Amino acid sequence: MVLEKLLLSETYRLMLLVGLAGSLTTMSALSTESVQMLSGGHYSQAFINILLNLLLSLAAASLGVVASKYVFNLVLD
Repeated sequence: MVLEKLLLSETYRLMLLVGLAGSLTTMSALSTESVQMLSGGHYSQAFINILLNLLLSLAAASLGVVASKYVFNLVLD
């Protein structure tokens, strides 16, 4: 409903929807796997799972920001 009310083109609405769905499934998978590890007493594995997911996702986001700045500078120059 929210996506239909936004004054965005179809392409941007689809990108937003796919991004939102992807982030929700990623977060729920991380949560489910971590809870299962904790329930099974695998505390160190759960900690490593959470830490690596957080660090790698931040690294990927940072890389995406740097890459997009580089690409847009090439396009604008």
